[in-house]
Amino acid sequence: MSNARNIARLLANANGELLSTSIASIPGSKINSAVDSSAMPIGSVLQVKFNNANYNWGSVGNSNEWDLTWLDISLTTKGANSAFFIASQFSTDDTNSAAYGVGIGAKYSINGGSTWTSIRTAAQHEDYNSVGSDKYKVPRHATTFALTLPINTPVIFRVTGRFNNSNGQYFNGNGQQFSQMHTVMEIKNG
Repeated sequence: MSNARNIARLLANANGELLSTSIASIPGSKINSAVDSSAMPIGSVLQVKFNNANYNWGSVGNSNEWDLTWLDISLTTKGANSAFFIASQFSTDDTNSAAYGVGIGAKYSINGGSTWTSIRTAAQHEDYNSVGSDKYKVPRHATTFALTLPINTPVIFRVTGRFNNSNGQYFNGNGQQFSQMHTVMEIKNG
Protein backbone atom coordinates (compact mmCIF):
# COMPACT_ATOMS: atom_id res chain seq x y z
CA MET A 1 0.00 0.00 0.00
CA SER A 2 1.32 3.48 -0.82
CA ASN A 3 2.38 5.94 1.87
CA ALA A 4 -0.32 8.37 0.72
CA ARG A 5 -3.05 5.82 1.36
CA ASN A 6 -1.50 4.90 4.72
CA ILE A 7 -1.30 8.53 5.79
CA ALA A 8 -4.93 9.05 4.78
CA ARG A 9 -5.88 6.24 7.20
CA LEU A 10 -4.15 7.90 10.18
CA LEU A 11 -6.28 9.31 12.96
CA ALA A 12 -5.29 11.83 15.61
CA ASN A 13 -6.60 12.10 19.17
CA ALA A 14 -7.43 15.40 20.93
CA ASN A 15 -3.73 15.92 21.79
CA GLY A 16 -2.69 15.58 18.14
CA GLU A 17 -1.04 12.18 18.71
CA LEU A 18 -1.31 9.80 15.77
CA LEU A 19 -3.42 6.71 16.26
CA SER A 20 -3.80 3.93 13.69
CA THR A 21 -3.63 0.18 13.34
CA SER A 22 -1.62 0.58 10.13
CA ILE A 23 0.95 3.06 11.45
CA ALA A 24 3.67 0.39 11.45
CA SER A 25 3.51 0.22 7.65
CA ILE A 26 4.60 3.86 7.28
CA PRO A 27 8.34 4.55 7.47
CA GLY A 28 9.19 6.57 10.59
CA SER A 29 10.98 9.23 8.54
CA LYS A 30 7.72 10.03 6.73
CA ILE A 31 5.81 10.54 9.99
CA ASN A 32 8.55 12.64 11.64
CA SER A 33 8.98 14.97 8.67
CA ALA A 34 5.21 15.50 8.44
CA VAL A 35 4.89 16.41 12.14
CA ASP A 36 8.18 18.20 12.93
CA SER A 37 7.76 21.94 12.20
CA SER A 38 11.52 22.39 11.63
CA ALA A 39 11.29 20.14 8.57
CA MET A 40 8.39 22.09 7.06
CA PRO A 41 9.04 24.65 4.30
CA ILE A 42 8.75 28.40 4.91
CA GLY A 43 5.14 29.48 4.45
CA SER A 44 3.70 26.27 5.92
CA VAL A 45 0.79 26.68 8.32
CA LEU A 46 1.94 25.34 11.70
CA GLN A 47 -1.40 25.70 13.49
CA VAL A 48 -4.82 27.34 13.18
CA LYS A 49 -7.03 28.35 16.09
CA PHE A 50 -10.39 30.07 15.93
CA ASN A 51 -13.11 31.32 18.20
CA ASN A 52 -16.64 32.03 16.95
CA ALA A 53 -19.28 33.49 19.24
CA ASN A 54 -22.67 35.09 19.43
CA TYR A 55 -22.10 36.78 22.78
CA ASN A 56 -24.49 39.61 23.70
CA TRP A 57 -22.08 42.23 24.99
CA GLY A 58 -24.80 44.88 25.35
CA SER A 59 -23.75 48.43 24.52
CA VAL A 60 -20.59 50.49 24.90
CA GLY A 61 -21.16 53.88 26.49
CA ASN A 62 -17.86 55.50 25.62
CA SER A 63 -15.58 56.08 22.64
CA ASN A 64 -12.52 54.34 24.11
CA GLU A 65 -11.01 51.19 22.66
CA TRP A 66 -12.54 48.13 24.39
CA ASP A 67 -11.68 44.43 24.50
CA LEU A 68 -13.73 41.54 23.11
CA THR A 69 -12.22 39.15 25.68
CA TRP A 70 -14.62 36.30 24.86
CA LEU A 71 -12.86 35.98 21.48
CA ASP A 72 -9.37 35.57 23.01
CA ILE A 73 -7.20 32.92 21.39
CA SER A 74 -4.36 31.34 23.37
CA LEU A 75 -1.72 29.27 21.67
CA THR A 76 1.81 28.02 22.21
CA THR A 77 4.13 28.67 19.29
CA LYS A 78 5.12 25.60 17.29
CA GLY A 79 7.93 27.38 15.47
CA ALA A 80 10.53 30.05 16.24
CA ASN A 81 10.12 33.60 14.84
CA SER A 82 6.81 32.71 13.21
CA ALA A 83 4.52 34.89 11.14
CA PHE A 84 0.87 35.14 12.20
CA PHE A 85 -2.21 35.76 10.11
CA ILE A 86 -5.19 37.05 12.07
CA ALA A 87 -8.73 37.72 10.85
CA SER A 88 -11.55 39.10 13.00
CA GLN A 89 -15.02 40.60 12.80
CA PHE A 90 -18.00 41.52 14.98
CA SER A 91 -21.52 42.75 14.17
CA THR A 92 -22.77 46.07 15.55
CA ASP A 93 -25.77 48.38 15.62
CA ASP A 94 -26.08 52.03 16.63
CA THR A 95 -28.17 52.90 19.69
CA ASN A 96 -29.47 56.33 18.70
CA SER A 97 -29.44 56.75 14.89
CA ALA A 98 -26.91 59.59 15.11
CA ALA A 99 -23.57 59.75 13.31
CA TYR A 100 -22.00 56.34 13.74
CA GLY A 101 -18.45 55.08 13.38
CA VAL A 102 -16.80 51.83 14.38
CA GLY A 103 -13.35 50.27 14.11
CA ILE A 104 -11.65 46.99 14.90
CA GLY A 105 -8.16 46.29 16.19
CA ALA A 106 -6.00 43.52 17.60
CA LYS A 107 -3.31 43.05 20.22
CA TYR A 108 -1.26 40.26 21.78
CA SER A 109 0.34 39.33 25.09
CA ILE A 110 3.27 36.98 25.73
CA ASN A 111 3.19 37.22 29.52
CA GLY A 112 -0.24 35.83 30.34
CA GLY A 113 -2.10 39.09 29.79
CA SER A 114 -0.06 41.38 32.08
CA THR A 115 1.18 43.51 29.18
CA TRP A 116 -0.48 43.95 25.77
CA THR A 117 1.14 45.05 22.51
CA SER A 118 -1.05 46.56 19.82
CA ILE A 119 -0.97 44.95 16.39
CA ARG A 120 -3.53 47.40 15.06
CA THR A 121 -5.36 50.11 17.04
CA ALA A 122 -9.11 50.29 16.51
CA ALA A 123 -10.02 53.61 14.88
CA GLN A 124 -13.33 55.23 15.79
CA HIS A 125 -14.01 56.41 12.20
CA GLU A 126 -12.76 53.37 10.30
CA ASP A 127 -16.30 52.70 9.00
CA TYR A 128 -18.37 55.85 9.44
CA ASN A 129 -21.73 57.40 8.48
CA SER A 130 -22.59 60.99 9.36
CA VAL A 131 -26.25 60.69 8.34
CA GLY A 132 -28.72 60.19 11.20
CA SER A 133 -30.39 56.86 10.44
CA ASP A 134 -30.36 53.32 11.79
CA LYS A 135 -27.06 51.64 10.90
CA TYR A 136 -25.65 48.12 11.14
CA LYS A 137 -21.95 47.60 10.60
CA VAL A 138 -19.58 44.63 10.61
CA PRO A 139 -16.01 45.81 11.20
CA ARG A 140 -13.52 43.32 9.74
CA HIS A 141 -9.78 43.07 9.93
CA ALA A 142 -7.09 40.77 8.54
CA THR A 143 -3.33 41.18 8.74
CA THR A 144 -0.09 39.22 8.73
CA PHE A 145 2.87 40.11 10.95
CA ALA A 146 5.94 38.41 12.42
CA LEU A 147 7.00 38.00 16.04
CA THR A 148 10.52 37.23 17.22
CA LEU A 149 9.67 34.51 19.72
CA PRO A 150 11.23 31.15 20.55
CA ILE A 151 9.34 27.91 20.02
CA ASN A 152 6.91 26.93 22.83
CA THR A 153 6.07 30.53 23.79
CA PRO A 154 2.49 31.04 25.07
CA VAL A 155 0.72 33.92 23.27
CA ILE A 156 -2.77 35.40 23.71
CA PHE A 157 -4.40 37.22 20.77
CA ARG A 158 -7.28 39.64 21.46
CA VAL A 159 -9.76 41.59 19.31
CA THR A 160 -10.53 45.22 20.19
CA GLY A 161 -13.29 47.58 19.06
CA ARG A 162 -14.05 51.28 19.20
CA PHE A 163 -17.08 53.49 18.52
CA ASN A 164 -17.00 57.21 17.75
CA ASN A 165 -20.10 58.48 19.58
CA SER A 166 -20.52 56.12 22.53
CA ASN A 167 -23.46 54.62 20.68
CA GLY A 168 -22.45 51.09 19.68
CA GLN A 169 -24.26 47.95 20.69
CA TYR A 170 -24.43 44.20 20.10
CA PHE A 171 -26.24 42.99 16.98
CA ASN A 172 -26.65 39.33 16.12
CA GLY A 173 -26.40 39.88 12.38
CA ASN A 174 -29.99 39.03 11.42
CA GLY A 175 -29.77 35.52 12.78
CA GLN A 176 -26.26 34.69 11.60
CA GLN A 177 -24.84 31.63 13.28
CA PHE A 178 -21.92 33.65 14.67
CA SER A 179 -21.80 37.42 14.90
CA GLN A 180 -18.21 37.54 16.24
CA MET A 181 -15.27 35.64 14.74
CA HIS A 182 -11.52 35.49 15.36
CA THR A 183 -8.98 33.25 13.60
CA VAL A 184 -5.21 33.03 14.16
CA MET A 185 -2.79 31.06 11.95
CA GLU A 186 0.84 30.48 12.86
CA ILE A 187 2.99 30.31 9.71
CA LYS A 188 6.60 29.17 9.42
CA ASN A 189 8.61 32.29 8.68
CA GLY A 190 12.18 31.13 8.42
